[in-house]
Amino acid sequence: KQLHFAIPVEKPSYKNVVTIREMSFRYDQRWIFQEVNLDIYRGERLALVGLNGSGKTTLTRLLSGQLSAQKGVVKLGRNVVLGYYAQHQIDQLNLENTVYNEVLSAAAANSVEKIRDVLGIFNFSGDDILKKIKVLSGGEKARVSLVKILLSPVNFLIMDEPTNHLDLSSRQALENALAEYGGTLLLISHDRYFLDKLVHRVFELKEGRLQSYEGNYSDYLQKREERRVEYISEIRGKTAPSSREKIKEKKRREAEARQAISRERKTLEQEIRTIENRLNKLEQQKTDLENQMADPASYGNSEKAARMQIAYTATTQELEQLYLSWETVQMQLEELMSRLQKND
Repeated sequence: KQLHFAIPVEKPSYKNVVTIREMSFRYDQRWIFQEVNLDIYRGERLALVGLNGSGKTTLTRLLSGQLSAQKGVVKLGRNVVLGYYAQHQIDQLNLENTVYNEVLSAAAANSVEKIRDVLGIFNFSGDDILKKIKVLSGGEKARVSLVKILLSPVNFLIMDEPTNHLDLSSRQALENALAEYGGTLLLISHDRYFLDKLVHRVFELKEGRLQSYEGNYSDYLQKREERRVEYISEIRGKTAPSSREKIKEKKRREAEARQAISRERKTLEQEIRTIENRLNKLEQQKTDLENQMADPASYGNSEKAARMQIAYTATTQELEQLYLSWETVQMQLEELMSRLQKND
């Protein structure tokens, strides 16, 4: 059975959804952003990517009004109704409410009759919807927060890792709903395939700056790799300034330093290739499992279905860890190339 629901948009926003001008923000003495400029327009479907700690969640909290910038302007456009989902949002749930009443408190008028069905899609069925929020696990609370946002009358959705705590059927239902969503969408996710199916522009957050890439996540990775290869070629093509006054010992030390960096670069590049090969295999494995689990025939054997669900969960968890490892090694490689440029 294909699970499906629609995210309500009662009233569209004006063209300009977000305007950021010369925005700077810091925690204590550390600047997270410096002079950032950003425009988001109605109907755009965007991904926000960057290394852990680069400020992705901080930026979404600035957009949602939970934080205020020390400098510059962060402004939402006219008629923008923002819905924000993130793990920390579970702290805003009313612990004394039942699951049903908590969702009802935020639901759009035309979504009230769908509450039970949508809660069922996210694994709250029967008497589960009468449980109080305070007895739920962290993952269950996260799913309640997600359903609240999805049934709210918002025209700008910001979602930070929305597929966490979801099984395959819930994830696919969310993906389908977001694909048909008529508002503006900003996503943070480590799930490459999830982003590929939903976004058409990627913002990379790096060292407090935003770089825009047209296309989906795969397009972003390709363009990023092309820039890295071009950067390496430029460095290799440079000729270090020669001077007869340079002593032989200094030349030797510089050569040794370059060789050490070169060896380290090759090691990191090999590590990246190894991770990417494993990622490709796991993504294929994940796709195969999804196809098997989507086959109605698989439900006839409960033991087999349970084994496939366990395998799927293990695969997605390993994928998430590998993407984090890939980001870490990429950062190490970029720092190394920066050192090489300084040496030249």
